[in-house]
Amino acid sequence: MRSSSAPTTKKVSNPRIKRRYLKIGLLSLLSLALAITLYSFKERITDGQSSVVVVPTTISIQPTTIPDIVSTTITPTPIQSDAIFDLQSLMRSVVSISAYSSSSHRCDSDGHGGSGTIVLDGSYVLTNYHVVAGLDYSAESEFCELEIYITDSPKTPPRFFSKAEVIREASDSAHDLALIKLTSKGLSDRAVQPSTRELNVGDEINILGYPEMGLGTITYTSGDISGWSEDIFTRENTGNFYQVSAKMGPGVSGGAAFSNLNEFIGIPTGGTIFEESDNLGFVRPSSYAVRLLEKISK
Repeated sequence: MRSSSAPTTKKVSNPRIKRRYLKIGLLSLLSLALAITLYSFKERITDGQSSVVVVPTTISIQPTTIPDIVSTTITPTPIQSDAIFDLQSLMRSVVSISAYSSSSHRCDSDGHGGSGTIVLDGSYVLTNYHVVAGLDYSAESEFCELEIYITDSPKTPPRFFSKAEVIREASDSAHDLALIKLTSKGLSDRAVQPSTRELNVGDEINILGYPEMGLGTITYTSGDISGWSEDIFTRENTGNFYQVSAKMGPGVSGGAAFSNLNEFIGIPTGGTIFEESDNLGFVRPSSYAVRLLEKISK
């Protein structure tokens, strides 16, 4: 006789399924641990590189400053400005020199002479050697009797101020330079000092002197430095001259050449005279005169 009770159900345990769940659990734990490790390692790398990240930030600033530097460098300065170049004051520093023959020798430019510039403490005048030398134009040459005339206005002829004597030990026939001393008191308020700065081709130059064709009054001309020339007298290697487009006539020799910054940068020395072409002037850079003045100032 069969029993009427329902059959019982019994769960059967499968070992393969248990192992599968175990593996999945272990893999999950390993993945979590690996993720935590990688995150920590990334944080440490970021902290270690924080000081390096500043460098690109600093470098990226440079392009904003470069245009300012370049524009400042390539922007030409004004060639001339009335507010900078003090022509009226500089005129008072340039003198007229009259040279006369003495009883013992004849002067080359008897009764004429040339121009000069007041330097040092105002008791000295720098000029060309050929303005004050005798006819032989040598280092042992006898010198002329000298009179110095100064100007207070470009409208009036210069007035006599003092006689002067050449200082032989501060004269240089090779470079056509001479230093003379006033026999009366000096003119310290009119003195200028030579600059050793060298101008470049294309720079503007301003010439002051007393040309014979100027009928005695001080004359101003300007031009550009067009080049360099070797010694214009002996063709020997005794130094260079600025070659300038500014007009220069007889009598301007020994005068002054100024830059647009009021620098005494040269001594007008000679010029070419061609009827069918442009004339050129030759200016000795004032750096050649510095050593002569040092002999007196020491």
